[in-house]
Order: sequence, then structure tokens, then C-alpha cells
Amino acid sequence: MWANADKYGHRRFVGVCPRLSAFNFGKFDQLQSGFALQANQFSIIMQLPRDRAASSSITKEPCMTTRIDVWSDFVCPFCFLVSASLARLQQAHDVAITWHAFELRPRGSPPMAAEYRARIEAGRPQLVAMAREQYGLELNSGPFGIDSRPALIGEQYAVTQGRGNAYHDAVADAYWLRAQSIDKREVLAEIAESVGLARAAFLAALDAPEYDAAVDAEIAWARDNQISGVPALVFADKYLVVGAQPYPALEQVLQQCAADAAGDGPDQ
Repeated sequence: MWANADKYGHRRFVGVCPRLSAFNFGKFDQLQSGFALQANQFSIIMQLPRDRAASSSITKEPCMTTRIDVWSDFVCPFCFLVSASLARLQQAHDVAITWHAFELRPRGSPPMAAEYRARIEAGRPQLVAMAREQYGLELNSGPFGIDSRPALIGEQYAVTQGRGNAYHDAVADAYWLRAQSIDKREVLAEIAESVGLARAAFLAALDAPEYDAAVDAEIAWARDNQISGVPALVFADKYLVVGAQPYPALEQVLQQCAADAAGDGPDQ
């Protein structure tokens, strides 16, 4: 396997994936950085070495689950949009989704250039329209440029309590649908309580070095494996898909995972 757990239950990722190849998704429109929509673009897919690949299937009968590990940042709009496609996958297929930390702008980053900020702001109407028309989401986003680190640390604690996915969804919805400032501890504590976490324990965890270190470990694994942007989705411990791909593209990767499990994949 390509990961193991420490005493806190955090996954510690090991090893570097050496092989990259282009996965032809066909001519789907897809979101790109800078809130632009471009057609006929292909995402990069990374195939892990065979000894690290997990055998899995999306077939409901017999019931076998395809694991999808997702690296994301709560303040990334494309991460939020792809979560809608992932939710659809969960409804239609046997998939287990695990979220992992990534920071688009880590603490200590230089100030955002005025031109870049202006370009992002100019693209917001297109993003809002796209979210509504293609994903059925009415965006009402929180403050721009806030520090997502506290929310990511809180997610590590939520994972150890068995509430990782519920916390992730609640924080993402709070920021992108209810305009909440998820860099504030009290806001995060209310969200944590709403998914069944004890408020005092959660607030203490935000200051605990082990959860901060767990965020660093997940980001480091991503960087070591050539992931420099999010969302980044790893299917079945084998395929890495980068970007807010449309739902049909994600289904196509699941079909490839099923073919691999049946012995019909490219490595068979």
C-alpha cells in the first residue's frame, strides 16, 4: 500500500509515483485556473506502480468499493464544484471518498498581486453562472483571501473522530453557500458541533501540534507526487485526475477502474 497510519489515525503517505501519462477524457468542457472555461482540454492522469495499486470495482453486485482520495483547499472554488460531481458518483456508484489537505496560499505567502486579484474578481460572474447552470449550485461565497489552515487542521481532528467527510462538507457549504468566514475559530466550532463534534475538544485540537503536522504531511505527499494544484483526485490508489472534471469524465475513470479489477485494464 502507499500509505500507513500514525498513532493518531492520520494517514502518512510514502513514496513518489514516477509515471505520468495523458488520459484522454474526450472533448469535455472543464474549469481551469483563473475562473476560465476552456474546451477540448485534457487533464493529466498519473498511474501508480502496480505494487501500490488497489484492486477495486464500481460494480454494485457484488458490492466492492472504489476508493477516491481527494486533495483540496476549502477556499478553492473548483474543489467545491467537483464535490458536487463526487456526490453524484456516491449516489450512483460504490465509491468511498476521503478528503485531504492542500493550501493554495500557505501562511507567509507574498501578498496577492493587484492584477491577479482583479482578474479573479472579474471572473466571478462567470463562475457563479457556471455553478448554477452546470452544477445546480447557488454560490454565496465567504471572504476572499482568508486563511484556510484552521479549517484544514480541524478536518484532521474530525477524521480521527469518524466525522471527516461530514465536517468537510459542512465547512465547504458554510464558505461557498452561506458566506461564512471559515478562518474564525468560533465559526469552525459551530460547524464542528453541527456534525457531532464536541466544541471544547475541537477548539483544543486546533492548537494541537499533531493535527497541524498531519496537514503538513498531506501537503508534502501531494507535492512529492507532482500535485501542484487542486482538486486532485486519486482513484483506486492508482489514477490521479487533476482539475474540476465534469461528471461524465469521472464516470469514465470509474469505468477504467472496473476494467482493471476485471482484468481488462491496460496493465493486465
